[in-house]
Amino acid sequence: MNAVVGIVGGGQLARMTALAATRLGLKTAIFAPEPLAPAFEAAQVVFRAEYDDSTILQRFAKRCDVVTCEFENIPLETLRSIEQQTPLYPSSRAFSCAQNRVAEKSFFARCEIATSEWRAISSNQDLDLALDALGTSALLKSNRGGYDGKGQFLLKDARQAEQAWQSLVGKQAGRKEEQGRQKQEQVGQESAIAVLEKCLDLQSEFSIIAARSSNGEVAFFPATENFHADGILRESRIPAAIETKLLTRAQEWTRRILEALDIIGLLAVEFFVTRDGQLLANEMAPRPHNSGHWTIDAAMTSQFEQLLRAILGWQLGSTSACKQARMINLIGEAWRDYPKYLSMPDASLHLYAKRETRKGRKMGHVTFRSFT
Repeated sequence: MNAVVGIVGGGQLARMTALAATRLGLKTAIFAPEPLAPAFEAAQVVFRAEYDDSTILQRFAKRCDVVTCEFENIPLETLRSIEQQTPLYPSSRAFSCAQNRVAEKSFFARCEIATSEWRAISSNQDLDLALDALGTSALLKSNRGGYDGKGQFLLKDARQAEQAWQSLVGKQAGRKEEQGRQKQEQVGQESAIAVLEKCLDLQSEFSIIAARSSNGEVAFFPATENFHADGILRESRIPAAIETKLLTRAQEWTRRILEALDIIGLLAVEFFVTRDGQLLANEMAPRPHNSGHWTIDAAMTSQFEQLLRAILGWQLGSTSACKQARMINLIGEAWRDYPKYLSMPDASLHLYAKRETRKGRKMGHVTFRSFT
């Protein structure tokens, strides 16, 4: 097996994908700017450079037979440069949609996929009109770049809204140079600094992870119920305690996205269930997802192996899983308690080899499983 799989990004998702590739006899090449990226240790070839370094990017693309990405917020010019030389799965089109909240929500609407009420915000006037329409109990989110609760503000009143808006405007000004390097495609979407979403009375949150191969084959992993705190995923459980009719609809919507964007690879879609029984899509990620880490130890095929199978044109693997599984993230200093998990017979420990521990940073995870 001589195929080289390129991965753009060097974090834990790239690391776990590279480890899965090694088991399958594949080689991996990592492209990332960080000097001590966790994925470097798991790969056979490393390209360390900024994402706009066209010379190194060209060498990377030529070295790979196929390329995928570990996160969605990669400059589109980087992705399009790769596509000109080697297959990129999923395509830059999918990432373009996923890295822009306005584009993503507009796409959901075109696919007739329900979401919470929202408005695009480009100015103080937009914010005032949106607050009048949706109410001051709302979520203000940056249009680009937010994850794990970053760039998100839970609003209670107009004063909080103004403070949150000024914070986002300041961050936007700091990113002008970066944005200037990216091709502007749709003025309305690109000019939006934020989106305002109406607050929901939630009953539960869950995610659907699915793979789609080049021949159109689709395989769904069991739905995962998710529990967050401070915008960060803390715990995932299977099976998800969600009504069958809602799970069926969520799978239908996920398949609709896969086909509309012609995604080859993985897609994760996060869903909300409100207390009055509504199913709403939150956001999507065309890559491995934190809520799917349990698949390494509790499914016949992990999400990382499934990604590799899909982008290489192989038969997709079985998504059968243990009767029950639970995954917890080790965030910040929590990873230092890892010895206690080594004595638990149903626990599998994964540490990401990150050199610096920071508050809110995912340092590892533990999966607990039951085979009975």
